[in-house]
Amino acid sequence: MTAPLFIDSIEAAVDHVLDTIPGDIVLGIPLAVGKPNPFVNALYRRVKANPARKLRIITALSLLKPVGKSELEQHFLDPLVERVFGDYPDLEYAKDLRARALPPNIEVREFFMKTGDYIGNDVAQQGYISTNYTFVARDMAVQGMNVIAQAVGAKGEGDALRLSLSSNPDVIFEVVEKMREAGQPLLKIGVINQKMPFMPNGAEVGPDFYDVVITDPAGTHTVFGPPNNRVSAADYAIGLHASSLVTDGGTLQIGIGGTTGSLSPSSAMPCGTISLRACAPRLPPMTSRCSAPSRPAKRSAGGTIFAISGRTGLPAQTPFFSTSGKPVAIRSATPASTRLASPATEFCSCTTSGLPSSAAIMPPGKVM
Repeated sequence: MTAPLFIDSIEAAVDHVLDTIPGDIVLGIPLAVGKPNPFVNALYRRVKANPARKLRIITALSLLKPVGKSELEQHFLDPLVERVFGDYPDLEYAKDLRARALPPNIEVREFFMKTGDYIGNDVAQQGYISTNYTFVARDMAVQGMNVIAQAVGAKGEGDALRLSLSSNPDVIFEVVEKMREAGQPLLKIGVINQKMPFMPNGAEVGPDFYDVVITDPAGTHTVFGPPNNRVSAADYAIGLHASSLVTDGGTLQIGIGGTTGSLSPSSAMPCGTISLRACAPRLPPMTSRCSAPSRPAKRSAGGTIFAISGRTGLPAQTPFFSTSGKPVAIRSATPASTRLASPATEFCSCTTSGLPSSAAIMPPGKVM
């Protein structure tokens, strides 16, 4: 890979793109929060003002800050939007598309849209790409894409600078690979946003992954992130169960939601293990009986040895005590030796729900 061109001005970067791509620009940008909004807005404004140039944007889920329709809604939303979304810049092409004011020399193709935003909007609906996430890279590549841009996290400086494809790195890598295999030219642009989370491991790259790296401080802004509901106990239990079925070194394709919020950290525990102490506070209250035969554990963490229920795949341990301190019978269960650092927490699976249940949990250092 050759050294990238570092540009400290977004407007200068737009000049470079317009000079490098003499014909129509087909810009690919990631789903949701990975979009480099300030760069995209600058390019959009330039092409919008010049009918001789054409721009096609290939993306999904173009996020806009919520806006109150009535005066009452505005009084309620404005302080919330200011606090939650900060200096997040709305995508100008998305605002024009929603208002049915997209100029004739600009086209937007999206494969995922925010529910209800484009009802009755013929232009937006006709620009929809019917696909699923597995084939996103393929369907972006066949659009004739010649520029791809992404907001990236950064750490270090100079020769030690490292970048992170913080959002949807799997798609970006696959798109770049497909375009290279097809012999199609692709201008790769990374826009540093210091507020993007730095995701390590497979998402981390050197600056030479890109042809252009934009270092303009104007590229840094609040990441779009409305508050989420708290992950429920049931979702934690489901995520814990599912993580026990994942082979070490395996690959998961997961979506967005409460279950994902549990599955991801459960799967990422050291050595692919399940930490009972870490998960215990998130699980539902104890029930009175446990059931199902046990099978030897395939995973253990530190000084913990436990069994996994053959029926549910959830942790099951013996002896199990209720909050009253009395032992609870575990039918058809082979004892599993347990060595837990204080406070000890023990699990079984509930006969009615199949979810794990635990004894009373005390903060570290306290005695029941």
